[in-house]
Amino acid sequence: MSNEVAELVEDFHEGRIKQVVVLSGAGISVSANLPDFRSPGGLYDQMRKQGIATPESVFTADFMVEHPNIFYKVMRQLRTEDIHPTPTHCFIRLLQDKGLLTRCYTQNIDGLERKVGIQERKLTEAHGTLSRVLCAKCKKEHPKEKLYQSNDTDGVPRCEECKGLLRPDIVFFGENLNWSYPEVKADLENVDLVIVMGTSLMVNPFAGLVNLIKNGCAILVVNRFMPKTLFSVRRRRAMAAKLRGKPPPRKEAFMQGDCDMSLVWLANELGWNDDVEGLLKEKPQKS
Repeated sequence: MSNEVAELVEDFHEGRIKQVVVLSGAGISVSANLPDFRSPGGLYDQMRKQGIATPESVFTADFMVEHPNIFYKVMRQLRTEDIHPTPTHCFIRLLQDKGLLTRCYTQNIDGLERKVGIQERKLTEAHGTLSRVLCAKCKKEHPKEKLYQSNDTDGVPRCEECKGLLRPDIVFFGENLNWSYPEVKADLENVDLVIVMGTSLMVNPFAGLVNLIKNGCAILVVNRFMPKTLFSVRRRRAMAAKLRGKPPPRKEAFMQGDCDMSLVWLANELGWNDDVEGLLKEKPQKS
């Protein structure tokens, strides 16, 4: 255990951690057999092997209209009806149950935070969700299963009323993220701990959220590597402390490796291990 992690565990035990914000990415769902997007062997690599030269272009409104058969084929690869939350999702739920979770900001569209029981008011799905399906034309909401059902006319899912294409309620490239900036800013300026988990923080504007973290806030990174974005945050925090004549902020606590293993270990250190096991046995909630 590093000194920074040990200090953070002590902060929990001594009651100095009262409000926590989670910033999560696709890495927290990999153990649920959902591929992340950018890692070797991830979704984008799989799509390239299927002949899609620029995978990012699939997640645009224009591509959906121009190449609907390819678009819906990719959507079927992301189905989550039979996918269960991971120990990492259970850890986030425990933060909520113990009154510590201010908000979970997730880049994920898989809806596993919903399945594990994170309350809607504490969940911001920045890139939208596969749990809702809308008509791209009239915005009528449809049962999510309709996204995977073919229309008899052209083989793609269409609205029952206006015959427009159905789309998951996800944020396409070029669209605004699902959040309120004042709310994000207030959250990150008023918490005691920000946990960054399972994300490379390479995609803006989500990656830029770490720049809103106040200087006195502790940061825990649970990831396979330290995101480069956080190095600039460290420099900014150190410079601000120097200008104010204060001690330099402590380094980010870094738990390198698998999210599930790291957070089950942390739960055990905090005395929450039985709680994690109990949540893993719970029947997933409907997303």
